[in-house]
Amino acid sequence: MMNAYEGRATLRRKWVLLAVVVVLLIGAGPVGAADILHDTVDKVFLEQRLKGLIGKTGLDPFDPVSPLAEARVLDIERGGRGEYDAALIRFIYEDGRSRDVRVWLSHPYRLRPGWQYTGLDRYNTPHEELPGLLLDSPDAPVRLGTPRRLDHADPVFTGVAGFDSSPPGGVDRLIWSPQGDAVIVSQGIPHEIRLVLLPVDGGEPLTLPGGAVTLPEWTADGSGIVYARYDGGPDPVLTMVDRAGTVVWREVGGEVHGYAPVPDGVLIVRSGALWHIPVGATGDVTARRLIDLPAGWSSGVLAPDPSGNRLAYTCGSDLCLFDRSTGWSQRVELPYPEPGIVRDPDGTWRPPSRGRAHVLNLKLRIAWSPDGQRVALVQSDQNARPLLLLFDRDGSLVQRIPLGPDGWVVDPQWTPDSELLFLQTYPANGRRLVVVDADSGVVYDLSQPGWHASGSLSPAGDRLIVTGWEPALWVVPFERQ
Repeated sequence: MMNAYEGRATLRRKWVLLAVVVVLLIGAGPVGAADILHDTVDKVFLEQRLKGLIGKTGLDPFDPVSPLAEARVLDIERGGRGEYDAALIRFIYEDGRSRDVRVWLSHPYRLRPGWQYTGLDRYNTPHEELPGLLLDSPDAPVRLGTPRRLDHADPVFTGVAGFDSSPPGGVDRLIWSPQGDAVIVSQGIPHEIRLVLLPVDGGEPLTLPGGAVTLPEWTADGSGIVYARYDGGPDPVLTMVDRAGTVVWREVGGEVHGYAPVPDGVLIVRSGALWHIPVGATGDVTARRLIDLPAGWSSGVLAPDPSGNRLAYTCGSDLCLFDRSTGWSQRVELPYPEPGIVRDPDGTWRPPSRGRAHVLNLKLRIAWSPDGQRVALVQSDQNARPLLLLFDRDGSLVQRIPLGPDGWVVDPQWTPDSELLFLQTYPANGRRLVVVDADSGVVYDLSQPGWHASGSLSPAGDRLIVTGWEPALWVVPFERQ
């Protein structure tokens, strides 16, 4: 029990501390005093949130092997009008290593201490199973190995906003070369896309000629990249560059509505017809017209099979198949998207609603299996339940597979044996790494706590390249079981 003397000593220390704070505030003036008080309260507020991260592993700002031992707030940076604040935080891991990370902070009101949202909040949310996605299933055909951080990729993110930017690190897509030795990192928004070629296993990243307005495609032999870009004229020009970033050719025949590399060159869609640029073209070229497409063209999705002859594309609200070597064609009606599964405030998931979803921006993605026998088509929208449809090469429906409760899904990727599909999904305002067994239709969620990753499967089907919520890239073994 504290005696009277100790009690008076403790009281004196409190008064001395209060006197020191008052002197500091008075000396700082009204504006400075408010800043000191604001910073002090904000640091305490943030440190309380950081306590919930201790002991966790994951991708940046965590470590995949060594748990977080301590997190210290080093500094708080005040943003200007209309800008976010940021905190510089030192993450210290149990193995003794540390990293300093800038975290974005959002104030509900600029004049009040405490943040409504921080870039770390998502790591305090439970990593739980979502409707339609089997999490941590012992029957999953794949397990993910220990991630390896690509430190040589850090220059890719120079000038990027920072931790918890959206999209993460500004990365829109990661696109493997056919050889699996490099990826194209696509950053930014449409009409302001920055493309960087990164050797995966070491080497300097290379920024490709800018002004891209479409996602790039590797040529079939992996020697170059094709994309539409502004190069000084009023309209974008379909361009091929080599791995050194040198322009190989420019297609100058007119507007291009869609394109896809094939073994004998590049196919393009223009004015409802199919055109061709051969392998070996250089300089300013004009594509050669091949044939009218048998059904109306309705999007930039053009997916050739491995031979380059049988094409899948969207026509109106349907899927169209066309063989350019024989003239055979087929039109397949697609289902209308269903409403997404909604989560109630108490945390329970509502049963799927019947009827049609209120679609805002329906995305369609198509990929042929490596054996050329099946076509995977994914339709998704933020308000709809995403759906994977598998067709045989003649357009007969084989599988209809829901992919979680809601959200976008990007390009489906097949494993080389044509048995599994890897998909990057964005359900419930998060991100999940998903694998689908093409024969059984079972959907497995491979996501890990503390990752919040989006990624892409290598052509060999043996590793992923992923990015978390901090600008960084990781390679993860994709191990079949």
